[in-house]
This record gives sequence, C-alpha cells and structure tokens, in this order.
Amino acid sequence: MGSSTVTAALATEQAFTFDLNSDMHTAVVHNVTVGEPFFATGDENATTGFTWNVISDPDHECGPEDAITIDSTYVQNANPHGFMGVGGTRKFTFTPTATAVSGNTCKIGFTMGRHWEMPVGWGANPQRSFVVQI
Repeated sequence: MGSSTVTAALATEQAFTFDLNSDMHTAVVHNVTVGEPFFATGDENATTGFTWNVISDPDHECGPEDAITIDSTYVQNANPHGFMGVGGTRKFTFTPTATAVSGNTCKIGFTMGRHWEMPVGWGANPQRSFVVQI
C-alpha cells in the first residue's frame, strides 16, 4: 500500500498498520471491528517538537467523539553515545468502541509538525490519511 497505490477496494484485514513514513493518502477502505485495534507508525523526533499530529473522524461519521479511542507510544532509537536530539518511532493504537456506528466510514489524518505551530484547520488537509469502515 504505497503512496502510488490508490484504489477504492475494501480491504479484508481486521488489524492493519498504516506506515506514516511511506504511505501518503489511500482510498483503500480498511474494514475494522469494534474492540479490535489497528495501528499507524512513523518516525519522529519528539525532542525537537516535530511529532505526528492526529485527527480522527472530525466529522463524527463513525459515531460520537469517543467512537474510536487513540493511544500513543514513543520509543527513542538506540543511543549508545548519549547524543541529544535522537529520534524514534511513534505508534498510534486506534480502537473502535461500542459507540462506533457499524457500516459507516471515516477518515483518520496525520500531519508532522510542532503542535504549537500547527495552522488552524490543518485537519481538513492532512499530510497523510486513510479511511476505515466500522
């Protein structure tokens, strides 16, 4: 599922990982199930403030605000010499909840940047995005 592959097919996997380092926007609709997590991972450098900002279903097409929960972890790359400013990997875990509306589709978007410098309305045109169907 690279940035050059854009299809309108319905993906059959239950859990998937969206690669923020290589995938741009995809029209592939990923079928997800209530209670079953799916993921997005990407390189970032939290020490400089440059992190992945996420917006999940801003139009509430998949249900109310808590229809898809988001958890995030960051693991710094190996740093045997103790250097400052070493990057790492961000992993987002999305889990559709019981309030998600079965059969509906919604968009999840990401933009790399410092959260305090993000322009108002950035979520309308994120740098990366994918679509899920509950």
